[in-house]
Amino acid sequence: MLPFFGPSNPRDAFGMAADIGLDPTVYIHFKQHIWWDAGRMYLTVLDLRGQTYQQVKGIQRSSVDYYASLRSLYRQMRAAEIRNGRPETADLPDF
Repeated sequence: MLPFFGPSNPRDAFGMAADIGLDPTVYIHFKQHIWWDAGRMYLTVLDLRGQTYQQVKGIQRSSVDYYASLRSLYRQMRAAEIRNGRPETADLPDF
C-alpha cells in the first residue's frame, strides 16, 4: 500500500512513475498548474468512487476482515489485468 496512491506492487509502482514521466501535461508550466493537476486527480478519484460505491459497501457488509478481502480482490484483479482477462492455466491438473 503506497500512501496517497493506494494498493500497488513493484510492477505498478514503476509503471506509475513512467506514466508521470511520459505525461505531456507534466511539462506544461503555466500559472496554477498544480491546482489543475490536483483538480484532475480529484475528479478521477470521485468518478472511480462513484462507479464502485455499491460493490465496496457490499464487500464491507459481507466480509469478516475487510482489509484482507480488499487486498485479495485487488491482487486477483491485477493478475487478471496482467493476463488480459485470460484464465489462469498454471493450476489446472494435467490429464
